[in-house]
Parts: sequence; C-alpha cells; structure tokens
Amino acid sequence: MRRFTRREDGAAAMELAIILPLLLVLMAFVAPLVKFGYDYMVVQRAAAHGVRFASRADINPQLRSDGSLGRRPLAAEVKSFVADSSNGKVGAASVSVNPVPSLALPGEQITVTVDYPMSYGPLAEIANAVKGAFFGGGAFLPSSTTVTVSARGREE
Repeated sequence: MRRFTRREDGAAAMELAIILPLLLVLMAFVAPLVKFGYDYMVVQRAAAHGVRFASRADINPQLRSDGSLGRRPLAAEVKSFVADSSNGKVGAASVSVNPVPSLALPGEQITVTVDYPMSYGPLAEIANAVKGAFFGGGAFLPSSTTVTVSARGREE
C-alpha cells in the first residue's frame, strides 16, 4: 500500500488542471487590453501622419481632388489620408481637421482629431454592467477615446 501512496503518476495533469483555468481567465483580460493598445498606437500614428500631410505646403500648386489648384490639401483629402493610414480602423467621418489646411497660413497650428470607438471585449461589458448595477454612475471602462495631434504648418 505504501508503494501506491508515494507514486506521482498524474501529478502534472493535476497541476495543469489547477493552473489552466487561471491562465485562461488571465488571457481573457489581457488580450483585449493588448489589442486596444495596438489599435490606439495605429490610430495615433495615423493622426500624426495626417497632421504632417495637412501641414505641408508644396512650392508649386497641385491639382486637388476637387479640381482646383492649391498648395495645401483640402480637409477632405486629409480625412481620407488619415482613414487610409489607419488600416481601416478609422472612418473619415470620425476625423476632424482644424483649421482647414488649404486656408491655413505657414506657421499656423493645424490640429487633427480622431474619435476612435474602443472595445475591451465581452468581459469588459460584463464588468460595466456589474458596476452599473451595484455602484451606479458611468461605465467602468470608457467606450471611446479621442486622439489629437497638432503641428505648425511649414513650407516645403
């Protein structure tokens, strides 16, 4: 009998059975946060590219998308540029450019603002519901964020 009580057959399987649920729960919380962090960096970089595109001024006038000649891009062109730079994470409707780059003077500050809806996954929705039910008030985790990038206009 003593020989059977000292055997360690199946000890690794028992350890896995104890640790695996904890690892799965940890991954369920960490994976959406990592995804949001990556998406946020993509959106921030797209906004930075957009403000750089908006702040440039060509020496020679260029033909714009509306058929006119200009040295700076139109606001619609900047919005489209940001939407294209974000790998589909941002629509042009959620991008605002202030002031209109085609009317901005050299050295004037141009701001590109992107409103980005974010999701932390289904566990965050449950956490928001529990917080609302027991503690009231707003959501535990925000449902959107705003990325704002500014630069001074320049001559190229």
